[in-house]
Amino acid sequence: GWTLPLQMGVRVVRAETPFEANLYAITETTLRPDAGQVSGDAVYGYVLPHTANGSALVANRLLNAGESVSWAGAGFLDGDTTHPEGAIIIQKGPETEARLREAAEATGLSFDGLAVAPAAPLHTLERPRVGLYKSWFPNMDEGWTRWLLERYEYAVDTLHDADLRYEKLA
Repeated sequence: GWTLPLQMGVRVVRAETPFEANLYAITETTLRPDAGQVSGDAVYGYVLPHTANGSALVANRLLNAGESVSWAGAGFLDGDTTHPEGAIIIQKGPETEARLREAAEATGLSFDGLAVAPAAPLHTLERPRVGLYKSWFPNMDEGWTRWLLERYEYAVDTLHDADLRYEKLA
């Protein structure tokens, strides 16, 4: 879908008649999410719900930093907490906690420590290879797609007509 209410759960009220509003331009933005947190006994690693938009950004940042990141292939229990299928699992490494504290501050997401490996199949994530086609007559869809992918820190290679005709893409 391309409508914000369907994608983000935003309530929209349709204006049936013209109206006037006392508005002013915003020239600076200082909105930041409240800081998230890193908590729990992280012997094995950390878990992050996949439901927040920022979880894709954090996963990409961690992958780009060389961290081991996986998706849980099924729901699992950690003590009294149930984590759903698709939860993002970050295996603990020497710099992991510092990176997660930085991510929690920047995104407002929280990470819970895992004392043991999840009792669920884990699917190891790798840095994705993304090639975005840009014809010689560029269009708005390519620009918006590029903006979105770059906002979530995917590495995007531009592919032109000649690349698709003459280059090996593998």
